[in-house]
Amino acid sequence: MGSGTITVLNQCDVFGYCGNMGICSYSDTSPICGCPSENFRLLDVNDLRQGCKRKRNIEDCPGSAAMLELDHAESFTYPPELSSQTFFVGISACRLTCLVTASCVASTSLSDGTGLCYLKTTEFVSGYQVCGPVLPNPSPFADNDGMGEFKEKLGARGFGAVYKGVLSNRAVVAVKQLEGIEQGEKQFRMEVATISSTHHLNLVRLIGFCAEGHHRLLVYEFMKNGSLDNFLFTTEEHSGKMLSWEYRYNVALGTTGGIMYLHEECRDCIIHCDLKPENTLLDEIFNAKVSDFGLAKVINPKDNRYRILTSVREARSYLAPEWLANLPITSKSDVIAMGWYCLR
Repeated sequence: MGSGTITVLNQCDVFGYCGNMGICSYSDTSPICGCPSENFRLLDVNDLRQGCKRKRNIEDCPGSAAMLELDHAESFTYPPELSSQTFFVGISACRLTCLVTASCVASTSLSDGTGLCYLKTTEFVSGYQVCGPVLPNPSPFADNDGMGEFKEKLGARGFGAVYKGVLSNRAVVAVKQLEGIEQGEKQFRMEVATISSTHHLNLVRLIGFCAEGHHRLLVYEFMKNGSLDNFLFTTEEHSGKMLSWEYRYNVALGTTGGIMYLHEECRDCIIHCDLKPENTLLDEIFNAKVSDFGLAKVINPKDNRYRILTSVREARSYLAPEWLANLPITSKSDVIAMGWYCLR
């Protein structure tokens, strides 16, 4: 067999060019090797291609590890990812899935609209940054002033109060302040990862979250027309807010579509457990979007049944007989609740 040479147009495309944990980027004329952040250090300052290592082991920070976000970057592993390490989820869900997976050291989310997520579970990981310095992007949820110190309350439901907020990019959001949380941060993040991996026209989209101390906040897209109950159970003087039968029919179809997606199209079946008009939100053109799905598992499991049964006295919940008989809860519970929902 003869010998030869291969010319590489982009040196950063060569796997491991900057060593383990090294990030390859380009100057005007040549590749440059560096570390992901100031929390890493070079193995050899005289040979940047030897790679980097963490200044502190992850094992030394139980419960306080976080993902470092590198924009316009891609990480490579050897051997390449297996199909079992490839998912179609959102960027936030991809990051959270890696954070709660013990063997995961990095993840890559494609921004091409496919939602493709790669989990890196090998010991050797290198990266290639297309442009810009290697710095984490500031989170838009870090701007507490945008929440107005929770002054504008939109409502209060079974799992906590909801407030209106504005992010640093001027996007209006709804912030749910969860109450009665007793589970640990890792378990909370796992449940949030499940919720954020759902993508359907008739589900309220989870944008972000906050887990600090005993505080648990969920940040959702804002629904301009509020909840469905405001249009169903109005007084005579507010009869102008009543929905036409055409709108009601479309709302029922949309709500059913969202629940069917949770039951049959998610990787794990998600039972809503608290289906009612208060948990159906309407956007600016009255499309129905189901909210509060997945929260029954986020709240302390010992408190689930009590909390949801208590909400019956607070709002119009429609519970299946299994709740009162203390029997196992299945997706049929949501089906019965949906029947009462439509009759109402």
